[in-house]
Amino acid sequence: MPSDVIDRKVTYLLELCDQNGDGLLEVSDFEMWIERMAAIRGWERGSADYAGLEALFLDAYKGMQAAYANPDGRIEIAAMKDTLVAMAAAGAPELGEWGDGFFRLIDADGDGVIARQEYRDLMASVFIDAAVADDAFARLDTNGDGVISADEFTQLYRDFFTSDDPDAPGSRFWGSFE
Repeated sequence: MPSDVIDRKVTYLLELCDQNGDGLLEVSDFEMWIERMAAIRGWERGSADYAGLEALFLDAYKGMQAAYANPDGRIEIAAMKDTLVAMAAAGAPELGEWGDGFFRLIDADGDGVIARQEYRDLMASVFIDAAVADDAFARLDTNGDGVISADEFTQLYRDFFTSDDPDAPGSRFWGSFE
């Protein structure tokens, strides 16, 4: 049985994805997120960076839609939450592949690490302010070297979905879920 902590974290993440706040995940939610992230990064529609961002988010949405959509093509957050919580309880193996692509997205300069500003950009794309992002980054930077490596990210990303400890660094990947 998944913990209340995991349930709250997954609910919070899905609410961040629901860009228009209607309780449903729709392609428009992901398109808004893509446009905001691209604008923050200065990526123009039609560029390779924009296309990669679009593919990452829309492929994830299409996969969710194929499995969980209502007849009208929209996904109820409650149903998706139950699925993600169950995946988390199973150790979240399917989430790892998306995590790799997500790391490459956040690592805007491609240097193999996520710096504070790159993380701030991600958080800004879901309307989380810089102070909250900085606090979360300080928790995520577990070795204090000022960056998050790919290996650290993989562990933090997995911990977000699987850790029952609300104070575990990975539990705060998206800031405060409480």
